[in-house]
Amino acid sequence: MKRTAFFLLLLLNFTIYAQIADGSYLISDGQIKKMIILNRKDGSIKLSKVDHANQQEHFIFKPTASNANAFEGKFKRDNYRLEDLNGVIRFCSFDNSRLITSIQVMARDKKSLKSAMKQWGIKSAAKLEFEAILNDKKEPIPLKREYLIKNPTSKFHEEHVTEIVFFSEKPEIGKEDPSKIRTSFKAGEAVWAIAYLPTELAAFEKLHNFSMDNFGKVTRELCIGMDKMDKNLLEEEIAIINSSGVKRLTEADLKLNYVIFQVIPALQGKHEMYKYGVEFITERLGERVESYEHTFEIALTDANMVSNHSKSEMKHVEFIKGEFQYDATGGMEGYTNFSKGIALADLEKKQLPSAAFRDADIEHQMMQQIEFYKHNKGWEVDLKRIIITSDWQILRDDYGTIKGNYIQGVVVYSHSEGCTYMNFGFLKDHIGGGSFSESLHQYDIGRRGDITCDKI
Repeated sequence: MKRTAFFLLLLLNFTIYAQIADGSYLISDGQIKKMIILNRKDGSIKLSKVDHANQQEHFIFKPTASNANAFEGKFKRDNYRLEDLNGVIRFCSFDNSRLITSIQVMARDKKSLKSAMKQWGIKSAAKLEFEAILNDKKEPIPLKREYLIKNPTSKFHEEHVTEIVFFSEKPEIGKEDPSKIRTSFKAGEAVWAIAYLPTELAAFEKLHNFSMDNFGKVTRELCIGMDKMDKNLLEEEIAIINSSGVKRLTEADLKLNYVIFQVIPALQGKHEMYKYGVEFITERLGERVESYEHTFEIALTDANMVSNHSKSEMKHVEFIKGEFQYDATGGMEGYTNFSKGIALADLEKKQLPSAAFRDADIEHQMMQQIEFYKHNKGWEVDLKRIIITSDWQILRDDYGTIKGNYIQGVVVYSHSEGCTYMNFGFLKDHIGGGSFSESLHQYDIGRRGDITCDKI
């Protein structure tokens, strides 16, 4: 009884997944003589490729979770998919982003194969070779961009893969509210979006900017480009933003096959954009968007420019994008003021570096050195004061020889656009026997930062 139950369970499992018939198939790839399919007891498929010398290579394909008629496998570095389409099998390869890179068809007889090749626009090897001889100067027609969607969140996801869809409020994946989907906005309104991907965001390395600080901390951010697609614009007039961060990405975000982000903040209320992008985006909207109706194109991008050899220009390769109408007839001054407000609020949070200690003589010597630096550089600034920011430390060269006694400080100064502090390093030269010169000189420079003038 137990043996019978086990057999029935195995048969049921086999029946669920064995959707492609066993046997020998012809294939549109002229380099291959035939393909042999064998369904295995565990629900997988063994595919044997036979060339014209009768040499065989074998692939194992496992059933996909979302499509009972589809099986996927890997051979060497390439990914492959078998899919039964009413008796004709589509055999395609795809990259790690699940972009289809080649398509072949398989059928049981020549008539069915020829019909399938015609349906899919696949030409025989002999025809391709003949066309290449006649049209040797023509560029090849690229394969239409098509993706194999992995674990779509909904039917809506499947319908809009590689698209950016826009919303009036922050959307929820899998529960997209049709009443909130928008194709047009007015200046001042919030613009939200979901980019629907065919697989995990991690597979699209070009779509998340990566940086690492001196301590090894990794930061990833989602970046967008924003263009005006209005008629009769010159090339240099199209771009509003080549690339700007809109969202800080977590490790969890990289495992999702979608990303939710804010494209444009509302002028009223709090924004939910990446803090290093919102100031820049709103500044550009105020500067580069004229007060009339536009068509905006938004695309995910990493700002890497590639050459388009058919045209003497550089441009983005952007394929995950969307468009909406944007009514700016009410004016864009609000975004300029919004950007300035964010910049000022951020500036007001910044504090001057703390003093390590106070010493009037050292501060006087430091200021003298900065006066020399100012004169040599032609600075038109008003030096205010010096803050000693580190204690003395012995500085050595690459061979361990003592160069001098090193100390750091920041100078605070005002200028026509506000107030700034800048880091300087100073050195008392080693004169031998562990002794150092009485006076110090400016040795190197470091970072600078703006600050509100009330703090100087």
